[in-house]
Amino acid sequence: GYPPLKQALVAMLRSEGYEAADENLLITDGCQQALDLVCKAFLRPGDTVLLENPAYPGALAVFTGARARILGVPVKTESGPGMTPGVDVSAIEAVLTQNRVKMMVLTPDFHNPTGTTLPVAERRRLLEIAARFQVPVIDDHIYARLRARGERVPSLKQLDRSNLVIQIDSFSKIAFPGMRVGWIVAPSNVIERLRLVKQSTDLHTGHL
Repeated sequence: GYPPLKQALVAMLRSEGYEAADENLLITDGCQQALDLVCKAFLRPGDTVLLENPAYPGALAVFTGARARILGVPVKTESGPGMTPGVDVSAIEAVLTQNRVKMMVLTPDFHNPTGTTLPVAERRRLLEIAARFQVPVIDDHIYARLRARGERVPSLKQLDRSNLVIQIDSFSKIAFPGMRVGWIVAPSNVIERLRLVKQSTDLHTGHL
């Protein structure tokens, strides 16, 4: 990645409370390339991926193209006493109990298209479940900075204590869609593996 951009992003992430350094960051051509890199680095045909239902069509395209087995879990939109908005964490636990899932891809902040945001308590429960089953979580953070009111909710990456969360993000929603600049925040060993995949991809597509 372009060093001044990486420095600016590390400074931004630290100001938001992340313990980020250069080795925890990889620049991408947006969130869809980030998903593609994760897919190429960690999935094989037939591996099972858990996604929300409804899910981002670009993610479905990436994982379908990789011949992954996709399992959907519902996103709850009801509001009121006893209702918890966001992805159904109990359904996630049930899927992980019954299937060997390789990774989860979730949008806990302003999920598209439902607009729901997963409460902090459910985020912590989700991470406990992920740690118990040792399933990595791809946290699609692209909409989180669009908050217009209320307090910002800690991201899955900020709450993660097991180094299982890979956060993907982009400027395309906070600047403009044509700005295809994104990034991945993850443990240094994950970033190194993704960096090697990106170099190989760039080499074959002539983007060096």
